[in-house]
Amino acid sequence: MLKSIACCFNVDLAYLRRNYGRYLACSQNVPLVFSPFLVLVPFKMRRPEYENDGATGYVNLIDVTGVTAAEAGAGQDLTRCRVHLKGEHSVPSLFSAKNTSQRLNTGRLAFDRFCALQNSGRATDPLPVVKEGFYNQDNSSKFLGELIRLILKVDFRE
Repeated sequence: MLKSIACCFNVDLAYLRRNYGRYLACSQNVPLVFSPFLVLVPFKMRRPEYENDGATGYVNLIDVTGVTAAEAGAGQDLTRCRVHLKGEHSVPSLFSAKNTSQRLNTGRLAFDRFCALQNSGRATDPLPVVKEGFYNQDNSSKFLGELIRLILKVDFRE
């Protein structure tokens, strides 16, 4: 899925990870900034079931509304906190609330770097060409829905 998203934005994932990894002084779990409305921050969201089973999920930083520690109870054995998203959704994180907040802050630093590069005219990652007025905060959900539809090549519109 990440490769397909990178392809839609004309971005090389390896270069993106290397570029932001150097800036943030980290080599793994680097936030991926594709556009002003798509900043993917990685979290460990589940326990791997077998060897080489990926357990990392990505959350769009723009949609995060908060982080809370998980409540003890049934089904919460590994989940240490919940990341709350717009639309009253939440996803689990196996990291503590403190580490999850630090990862979100790292995503904000990567986003600030992206904005600085775009504003200085020295950007290394080109933004996609879209119709004027379409690419804004109000239409970001519509844009992401269309992007996912194109990637999956399915039509789930009503």
